[in-house]
Amino acid sequence: MKTPFRFLGLLSALALPFALTACDTEDTDDGNDLFDVAQGQDNLSVLADALVAAELDDNLQADGSFTVFAPNDAAFEQVLLDLDLTLEEFLEREDLGDILLFHVVEGELSADDLDDGEELETLQGDAIEVVETEDGIFLDTDHDGMGDAEVIDTDLEADNGVLHKVDTVLFPHEH
Repeated sequence: MKTPFRFLGLLSALALPFALTACDTEDTDDGNDLFDVAQGQDNLSVLADALVAAELDDNLQADGSFTVFAPNDAAFEQVLLDLDLTLEEFLEREDLGDILLFHVVEGELSADDLDDGEELETLQGDAIEVVETEDGIFLDTDHDGMGDAEVIDTDLEADNGVLHKVDTVLFPHEH
């Protein structure tokens, strides 16, 4: 059961259109929503668990159009090592929802739609920058022109958006 305080905190962290669709958690028509796509990928099981732990799984099942930059399991394994945390400890972080929302932007952006230098406003509120090089597409969180995460698998389509796998868990800036 969600507490009213936690639910209000979640809504305040979301952009208005996303918050409105979060209240309507009807599955998309054929059951191929972004959460289903994440759950269906062998190497995104930690992301699926994190979405459930942060109570964001319903949000990725809602009607709308979103792009998810999905950290793969290896990315989560690395962040657990870097932070010296167990998976259970990571899933209990108070800022888990913000971390996950930092990987989601409103609107469906295929890999071809990601332009070098473009800033994407995340649903967490901070922006990430697209860096395109001859080596691939990267996401830059500190806007220094160096990619912090590589987009390693693109254009996994869902009824309510698209998912791109990334090799790093991104953290939003401190407010």
